[in-house]
Amino acid sequence: MVCTGSSHHISRSASGLALVALLSLACGGPTLAQTTSLSNSVAPAPPDPKILQFDQESYVLGPGDQIAIELFGQTDISKTYTVLIDGTVSLPMVGNVPVRGLTLKQAAAAISAQYARYFKRPIVTARLEASRPIAIGISGEVNRPGTYITPQGQVPKVSLLLQTAGGITSKADVRNVQVRRPQPAGGPDTIINVDLWRILKEGDLSQDVLLRDGDSILIPTATSLTASEATQLATASFAPKSILVNVVGEVRAPGAKELPPNTPLNNAILAAGGFIPTRAKTSEVTLLRLNTDGTVVERKIKIDLAQGINPEGNPTLQNNDVVVIARSGLAGFSDTMGSILSPFNTFTNAVFRFVPGF
Repeated sequence: MVCTGSSHHISRSASGLALVALLSLACGGPTLAQTTSLSNSVAPAPPDPKILQFDQESYVLGPGDQIAIELFGQTDISKTYTVLIDGTVSLPMVGNVPVRGLTLKQAAAAISAQYARYFKRPIVTARLEASRPIAIGISGEVNRPGTYITPQGQVPKVSLLLQTAGGITSKADVRNVQVRRPQPAGGPDTIINVDLWRILKEGDLSQDVLLRDGDSILIPTATSLTASEATQLATASFAPKSILVNVVGEVRAPGAKELPPNTPLNNAILAAGGFIPTRAKTSEVTLLRLNTDGTVVERKIKIDLAQGINPEGNPTLQNNDVVVIARSGLAGFSDTMGSILSPFNTFTNAVFRFVPGF
């Protein structure tokens, strides 16, 4: 007879419309980690709450997993065991039992079949205590694509992996994210379609898929994105924590500025030290923005540093925007005259060098 570990669920906040609420329920953030060495059997311990956040019935076992095996009435056998590198667990009396590629229910059945040689109708329960380190690949419109390895015992969701990978780019199509999942028994990969936009708009947490070892995530490029959608995506938990905006021209501190998402235009100008009073054209600036299709949009924006955020006069900025502050008419005239007179000044200075008294 076989029993599986009881399923556990974590209650979700009513404010599920915000992805921040979702992430507060998610497991700890994945970071680069080395696989730690584990003994073959250790004393039973309470299940890690991070492990209880996913459906234990669907988890597929592999080397490095720690599973609690309980054989009813046999306390000397009921312990936590580690799946060995060959995909087996070494158990008293029956030796090594293959469990690689099995679910917990299947593993319990396999172990029960082995102990049936020694006990009448053995009741075996299998529960995951700590998962092995999980390697997940991520590619496409993220700031740091690559392979990420989660620490032992942590099972991340899609949004958390995106956050670890530096967040999505401004070109990301979050409606058509794909998770490619290899099958333990071979055959074609399973494709899981994920719509992260539904998390933001509807609070549909089912879209934030729990990941497994070997999964790969693809973030495609968006073909179109409205200004309001871009603004909302910029504040999502899977977006970058900052954006890079270049402010060039007649400001005191021109250059690339790292700013919070959805920073308004006026704040970017102030972050660059503000206008140079005697040189800047303070009535109007130029905003250059790279679109998802590779085109560049140029906007002339009337400036009023006292006004609040609005799409026309003080729009929110996106990553890689360029703000150009032109010269005023007087500064332009002065620079032009300076360049015209520069050769004459060089000549007169050279002459006066030979004139006594100069």
